[in-house]
Amino acid sequence: PLFRSGYSTLNNVMRLSLLRSPKSPDSEADMGEHVFTYALMPHEGDFQSAGVIREAYALNYPLRCFFVADDKEEARAFFEVSDPGIVLETIKQAEDRANRVVVRLYEAFGGKRKGELCCAFEIQSAWKSNLLEENLEPLNVKGGHLVELEVKPFEILTVLLDFNA
Repeated sequence: PLFRSGYSTLNNVMRLSLLRSPKSPDSEADMGEHVFTYALMPHEGDFQSAGVIREAYALNYPLRCFFVADDKEEARAFFEVSDPGIVLETIKQAEDRANRVVVRLYEAFGGKRKGELCCAFEIQSAWKSNLLEENLEPLNVKGGHLVELEVKPFEILTVLLDFNA
């Protein structure tokens, strides 16, 4: 079998190539100690229904726990997406305003999808944006906490969220 992409399976044998160390043009490329993390996830059905993307993120970005002084506050997520095919990738403060957050999402299953971004904080306005964080078009905000999303197959979507100061 062809073995080009770092892995192959044939009959009951699985092969995984963890390191490619060519000698040309750099004879010392990839020399030294390397550390790898990998996992096998047997599952039924397709990768979408099996939750492979969620498990991959859990492996590559382990949960970090922090203790807070006020134990009266109920645990909650600051952001959630209603559709598992829309992955919330990044949250950061906007470059130009303290009360604005940039949320970057992408469509992971290869199809057109509709979903909602839920935020624990009240949203004043939401905008579809480009990578320069410029407002392109307004997005519908429902009930002050839900932003309606519509994404194309494999689209990367940047959303600007404005909060009350």
